[in-house]
Amino acid sequence: MKKFFIAIVALAATACSNNDIISIDRQTIGFGNPFVENSVRADYSAGKSLTAFTVYGTVTGNSNTVALFGGNGASVTEKVGDNVWECDETEYWIPSCSYAFQAVADGTIADGKITVSVGDGNIDLLYAEATATTNEKAEPTSGVNANGVVPFTFTHLMSKVGFAFENGSANTAYGYNITAVSFTGHDTTGTYTISESKWDTAVTASDTALSFGTGTTTHQIIPGKQTLNVTVAYDIVYKDKTISSTSFTKPLKEYNFEESKSYCIVVTIPAPGKEIQFNVEEIAGWVEGNSEDLKI
Repeated sequence: MKKFFIAIVALAATACSNNDIISIDRQTIGFGNPFVENSVRADYSAGKSLTAFTVYGTVTGNSNTVALFGGNGASVTEKVGDNVWECDETEYWIPSCSYAFQAVADGTIADGKITVSVGDGNIDLLYAEATATTNEKAEPTSGVNANGVVPFTFTHLMSKVGFAFENGSANTAYGYNITAVSFTGHDTTGTYTISESKWDTAVTASDTALSFGTGTTTHQIIPGKQTLNVTVAYDIVYKDKTISSTSFTKPLKEYNFEESKSYCIVVTIPAPGKEIQFNVEEIAGWVEGNSEDLKI
């Protein structure tokens, strides 16, 4: 029994020793600073900073494809002030494999689709893809930057809409202050199919107004053919004094808003009313005065 026991201990010691010898330094999959096309990253939408996104991925090797991050995606968050991005789930590079990554901000991916609701118009749906490969040493051979992390270039999947205003009065003494801008008729929900790179247009237009406050902001809407009914409220100013308040609603013609494009709706504020005009109806004739008291 003693010899048998000693043999087992020796075997265990040998196994542990071998395991230590063949262990490898596993490299974690990291993500670099994302780039947002046509945007300043610090202000990519309505004053929001891009500080987090969700990443999904698959790894393929030996003709098998396996989902990373449990198939449900993982959160990648920027450490404040460090310009470093951390993933809340750790995955590793595997030797001789290929990887495919998908990243989304302000949304989630399910069954290859992204469904979004416009809400208050502050949703800026961002999407990016990346691929990578590894060699037999589990070292990334493509798809990573100089720091060895996966970079993402995001594109906007929504359309951005803003307003500009022109004074329709020829008299510069008249001006206006915009007090509210809104529109109805936009699509409120939509589904983006990633494999087809297109939005589902089978949605219902909204009767709930999307408000732009004083018209100085921009909002995101779901791309597609839409007829917007624009309402503008404003104060009429005459010689720097507010003298009246009014509003109007006007429909735009049906327009096909495209994803990742920004649109400016130009609104001409009409003159306050019809021009004040004057006409000479008649010139009264002379009436003869009493001249009897004008004798000298």
